[in-house]
Amino acid sequence: MAFLTTIEEQASFKFTGRINVLSVENNQFYGYVLMRDGYLVQAKFRGEKLEHALYSIVFADIENQLNLKFVVEPEIVSDDEAIFKMSFSDLKKNAETSYAKFKDSIKLRPPADLHLLIRPEFIIEGANLELIEFKTLETITEYSKVEDIYKNSDLLDHEITEALVSLRKKKALKVCR
Repeated sequence: MAFLTTIEEQASFKFTGRINVLSVENNQFYGYVLMRDGYLVQAKFRGEKLEHALYSIVFADIENQLNLKFVVEPEIVSDDEAIFKMSFSDLKKNAETSYAKFKDSIKLRPPADLHLLIRPEFIIEGANLELIEFKTLETITEYSKVEDIYKNSDLLDHEITEALVSLRKKKALKVCR
């Protein structure tokens, strides 16, 4: 958990600057985290942005998926770059909760090669939807393949899995091979 340790160290002395997320093997750039006065204010990681990027970095670091290293660079962070404001303690608490949900949802995740379609009858009936269900249906309208749904959604993986399970129970989805 080198990422959380790095963030904790920087937050402790109210660091302002960039933390680059790189590959240990070849220094490939995966993303960055911006901090201002010890608070996390922006993040990008492998196409993800904001808080989702932060959690993805934490998960990748915990799972040791990419063998990451973190390079700290002091620099000025402008008001335009500060998109959100999160303390280290909030990151740690939220990441622990999200990671537990992430681990639980792995066994429920559908195979990547399946195609999901929205049943027209479900739309006509006008069933009540939670926000994550609606956002997942929105993504399914553009991407039917499970792999693409996870890749192109703004939701965290466990949120998508929860929504797919819920939508399947509501008979909103048709599964195709």
